[in-house]
Amino acid sequence: DAKRVYLSICLLNRLNVLVRAGLIARMHGINYEDFERRLFKPLEHVVLTERDPIIRDYVYRARHPHIAQIVFERILTNQEERYDLYLKCLRNLNIDYSSDRVAFSHMTRGRTLLSLFSNHDLIKGIYRIAQEQVVDDPHLFHQMGLYEMHRPNGNLQESARLFSDAQRLAPHDSAIKHSSAELYLKRAEGARTPLEKSKYLDEAQVICNSLTSGQPLLSYGHHTAVKIGLTRLRDQVKDDSNDEIADSTIEKSIRQVEQVLADAHQRFPGDSYLLEAEAQLASLLSDSRRALRSLENAFQANPRSPFLAIRLAQQHMRTGSSDKAHEVLQKALGANPGDQKLHHA
Repeated sequence: DAKRVYLSICLLNRLNVLVRAGLIARMHGINYEDFERRLFKPLEHVVLTERDPIIRDYVYRARHPHIAQIVFERILTNQEERYDLYLKCLRNLNIDYSSDRVAFSHMTRGRTLLSLFSNHDLIKGIYRIAQEQVVDDPHLFHQMGLYEMHRPNGNLQESARLFSDAQRLAPHDSAIKHSSAELYLKRAEGARTPLEKSKYLDEAQVICNSLTSGQPLLSYGHHTAVKIGLTRLRDQVKDDSNDEIADSTIEKSIRQVEQVLADAHQRFPGDSYLLEAEAQLASLLSDSRRALRSLENAFQANPRSPFLAIRLAQQHMRTGSSDKAHEVLQKALGANPGDQKLHHA
């Protein structure tokens, strides 16, 4: 009994959630009085107990969430056993309590389930039980859509339907909107025609525009907008149908991506997602002679643009041509002497 109780506590405490005595009583038929009389000694220094004045119940926890994670992973190595305990816990959660509601939210995350179970049928079973616990919950629909979007051979149409249901119930939720934009981006990657791809990218861009307007709290919308720009740019540098048109198109795309990055860095300095996206842009420009040529032509045509000048100088620096980089910046400053970004570069 002590082992079973400890394992259930670790299942939830690894998520940094305190485990109500009432939940353990429902799962195992062991109330706090039984725990204190029979199990307190065997679990002493392993399970810590305290009285929560807010919920007016005792709560249990392991010595540390990391220890709870180790116990969970090493004892429940069999997916079927892990699944059985997962379902038992989900069925007995009472989401009227905040701790149980947090546990429910963590346990039904799409990416979390993907990391715990490789069997699609097991995860479907978990979501079926979760839907019995809540009715028309936008966050559950959102996580189900994320799971469907990221699982191997996932059904992207089903993911779109789930995101639509989530957005209908929570129309102003920025996390759901962002996931929808990412889904359009993913669908663009698998598009069969350039027209279809462009349509999906446009849909994603519209959502990103709504996420980045005003005073966004998170950088995700900017990051996705940069990824959309990079997707367009990769396609453009591969297209060799018309060099003259391609150069102007590539230059425009580079400028748009730079503009989004500059705005994003201003709002979210040091953000790791944005730094990664900037590194991808730099790598793309370095690997593509055509993109670099377009960048050089664009700068010759418009030396006043700080975005073009700084990016071109950075590309020269990456290839060890510091003299060329200095020359570009000096020319840009001659055309635009008051620009702080150019002086900083």
